Amino acid sequence: MKSINNILSVNSTVTDLVYTIDNYFPDVTHFHFIIFKPSPGIEQRMGIRRSSALTLWFGKKKWEFEKDLILKAQEKGPKDWVIDKLLAHNDREEKKLIAVPKGQVRQWITEKTRKLDDSEVIGFSSKCIVRGGEIMHLPLMDFSCAPSPENYNFIGLALEKLGEKKGVILASGKSFHYYGMELQTAEEWQRFMHRCLLLSPFTDIRYIAHRLVSGYCILRITSNLVKQTVPQVAGFVGKVNKISDSKRKAVTNRKTKKRAA
Repeated sequence: MKSINNILSVNSTVTDLVYTIDNYFPDVTHFHFIIFKPSPGIEQRMGIRRSSALTLWFGKKKWEFEKDLILKAQEKGPKDWVIDKLLAHNDREEKKLIAVPKGQVRQWITEKTRKLDDSEVIGFSSKCIVRGGEIMHLPLMDFSCAPSPENYNFIGLALEKLGEKKGVILASGKSFHYYGMELQTAEEWQRFMHRCLLLSPFTDIRYIAHRLVSGYCILRITSNLVKQTVPQVAGFVGKVNKISDSKRKAVTNRKTKKRAA
């Protein structure tokens, strides 16, 4: 089988990657997708400054985030309002997962993309079904660092140190996404997720927490009015070359093409 970096190139779209994944794993019988409306982060929902949340993990002004939470609680009333917001999780999400047979992914994405409204996106799940019915996972990760060349090089090295030998890093607009190209058992996937927590603040701990609660990862593969950038390939794990500012801007600033009517 060809190496992934011989099939895709920098600036290939995430849908190109997903079509490649559809043909890359001979033992997979079904991939999973979801149609959803991206929600704002906890800071936006609660009106807390983003900078205070980030500085918490660096130990600078470490009480600022907690103080903002308490202030918000006092404004809204009971303190359990804050707790409810922090613990909010969509427990019905798994029922919306759609199993798409191998070989039908391109057709399914094309048909569903035409029917999306302006607030919806398609998400690709880490969850796969292989021959025999066993559930396996692809290691996926949503990063929260700025899409700079320095951060790209950092997360590429970090992923290699996590044991990732084959994978694709994509520029998502405000940060990076990662798609590993080796199937993992549920236990291996959980270990990958737990170790990614140690990379905070480059990774988003709330994203990881939600994904562990659900038991699978989700990364969007289309755009909408809020998430206007379609993720594009920035480089490959195992072949993580330093990128220039001009190349990074070409990857991160290209807006989605107008959807087919």
